[in-house]
Amino acid sequence: TGGGTKAVWRSGAIRDRDYPREASRANMSGEVETRFTIEPSGRVNGCHVTRSSGDASLDRTTCELIEERFRFKPAMNAAGEPIASQYGWRQSWWLERRR
Repeated sequence: TGGGTKAVWRSGAIRDRDYPREASRANMSGEVETRFTIEPSGRVNGCHVTRSSGDASLDRTTCELIEERFRFKPAMNAAGEPIASQYGWRQSWWLERRR
């Protein structure tokens, strides 16, 4: 009675320099919770926000960068074949105060 394996993050990151210009100018920060599909190829598809940061540019940028950059070792079924699976990600966006 064996199941398969879960997807495992391999590469991709969201960095400080990715901070959306509009959000930075407006001094916006917050956390974005997302959900997306990891395809059998390991690529991300269908990212959507499940909890908004309260700022549209932070929410939009989070999903755009996840779909563009993140790669996973896909989930496997009991036969060892790659399958699509769901994954959640929480991204924090915080501006450092300048002294």
